Amino acid sequence: MSAASTVAKDNHEAESKANEPSMEDILASIRRIIADDQGTPGQAGASAAALRASGYSPSDAVVQAAGGELALAGSLISPETNASVNASFLALFGSRFVQQSDVIIAMTQDMLKPMLKAWLDEYLPSLVERLVKAEIERVARGE
Repeated sequence: MSAASTVAKDNHEAESKANEPSMEDILASIRRIIADDQGTPGQAGASAAALRASGYSPSDAVVQAAGGELALAGSLISPETNASVNASFLALFGSRFVQQSDVIIAMTQDMLKPMLKAWLDEYLPSLVERLVKAEIERVARGE
């Protein structure tokens, strides 16, 4: 790589970084959006409160917004999509299947037993016969 191309690459990187908003700009934008949404009660506030109540701990990518709601820093999805996804996960967390994981295990076992029985009935006799025959041949050869 030549020195000229290295300088051009460094200049391009510096220009692209100059065009990117700073973290403070992103956070300020998120706070403005949340403040605008504070006027109308929405699903996002309820879902954020429910996530906090369920013991969910946000990662570094999640910041506590001025209004007390959780917001993603530099989010790639719209607030409406975020609210919809949060509502879906809250419905899952509230379902009896998550609260009673034994139910899922029991249902899975009940569904798998007939399938396992059918497979064993079909393949186990020939499998055992083949393995026993191979072992008898191995012992007969004196290995």
